[in-house]
Amino acid sequence: MGNPWEGFWQVLYDGVDEIVPFGNTTIALRNALDFVVLTRSHFMEIGQLEKRPGPFDRPPTQQEAVALFRTFRAFAGRCNWRKGDGSWLLDESITMANDPRLEATTIQSSLEFDGDRCLCHRNLPEGKRHTTTWRRLSGAGTSDLSGGWETEGRDERWMYLVTAGHYGVMRVGAARPRTPSHGKEFSDEEIFALSEGFGANAGARLETSLTFDHWPMIGNGASGYEAQKHPTFRIDSHEKDRIVLSIPLWVETGEAWHRID
Repeated sequence: MGNPWEGFWQVLYDGVDEIVPFGNTTIALRNALDFVVLTRSHFMEIGQLEKRPGPFDRPPTQQEAVALFRTFRAFAGRCNWRKGDGSWLLDESITMANDPRLEATTIQSSLEFDGDRCLCHRNLPEGKRHTTTWRRLSGAGTSDLSGGWETEGRDERWMYLVTAGHYGVMRVGAARPRTPSHGKEFSDEEIFALSEGFGANAGARLETSLTFDHWPMIGNGASGYEAQKHPTFRIDSHEKDRIVLSIPLWVETGEAWHRID
């Protein structure tokens, strides 16, 4: 029996979907969409907090990319759990975020678990308390890849969290602006630079002993990213705490990832 929080969770929101055609399928333009991935001691949250426009069949303009990024939220890092009186107390220390001003901050929450349902009471900075309901879509998982992984190079770093049937992945570039150059908010040009130096998506996954596949359900791409399958990954080598992954026909050189959970 694992920890009660481990798995891939959907934050439940009320609302009516608008369904539009896209390629050879359709896509729902939900008013809000939010997923949380929790491993033993790491977390990732990826959400679209406002209704997004329909997917583009072309690369977005800079203005469109900026507008989409302003309604997107994603952050990840380490989590510390403590047993409270009838709930679990959680401190989330953010180490990666689409808004770099969130990095090195901590979010405090209390969570009440009832099997695959959860009530999350989050303390907001202004002193208010915000409650959401979560539904678990998959548990911790038992495959060799289940858990948390990271890789870091000179220009960027990645985190990859894996559950039984889902995943979340995040990338931050080292050259992104850290704070607004003028005033309290980033300019459109700075937001565009942030969007170019950041990536995150989450969704369903299928794994064999040699390969795995991703079907994103949410991402910060602007071209219907969540309606498209990601190219297949190949597992070039696998040790207890180290894996080497590549994307055949796209990126033949494997990249080493190290276990963090």
